[in-house]
Amino acid sequence: CKQLGNERIQDLNRQKLEELYAIVFFNKGDSKNYQQKDYSHSTVNALSTQFKKCLQYAVDCGVLAKNPHDGVTLHKLRPPKKVSSYTRADQEKIIFSCKRGIMRSRIYYFLISTGMRFGEAAALTWNDIDLTTGEIRINKTAVSIHGSMIIQDRTKTTAGTRTIFVGQNITEWLDWHKSTLDEEANYQNLVFPNQRYNITNQANCIRAWTNLQKELGIEHQGMHALRHTWATRA
Repeated sequence: CKQLGNERIQDLNRQKLEELYAIVFFNKGDSKNYQQKDYSHSTVNALSTQFKKCLQYAVDCGVLAKNPHDGVTLHKLRPPKKVSSYTRADQEKIIFSCKRGIMRSRIYYFLISTGMRFGEAAALTWNDIDLTTGEIRINKTAVSIHGSMIIQDRTKTTAGTRTIFVGQNITEWLDWHKSTLDEEANYQNLVFPNQRYNITNQANCIRAWTNLQKELGIEHQGMHALRHTWATRA
């Protein structure tokens, strides 16, 4: 990057590195049409780990006497993002549009009604759901690997492996939703497959969610706000 490239390696120190991380890595710029421009902390941590190794190599080669990256902290560079949720009015718009909407939009209704993460919902199969008792077993997640979606046999966190119970309104809706799917084409038995009956791609869902918010005239927020909205109402 330009900011780091113009720095002499001998001039780097802990404070300067923390400032450069804040300027360079925490802002993606305007190269993509996403409302959210910040990198996640996990991405910044991964980048800093690799850069620290590069500087350590300079120490091993005798170019530096000490690794200036030692002691660099990232968690204080940017305050945590505000946990946001939709207003009741916006929530009603979302439910009205997605509850009986086209197949790809129904997952949004499910997320705002259950508080599940996107990856958990995308990985759900009908074997995980008991429509009689309202029991939903969450034990896996869908993730993107180099643009391709796969299902991992574990959740994002240990606490994420859980069983939840939903009310009759959700079980009746799930029963209706299931009846609209092509059982033969849905060979993976997914609850929320894409139009080709493969695992729903998160990037596509994010783009569709951005467009839907514009159509509904509601303030843009990340798809994770659906989970926060459920928690707020709960």
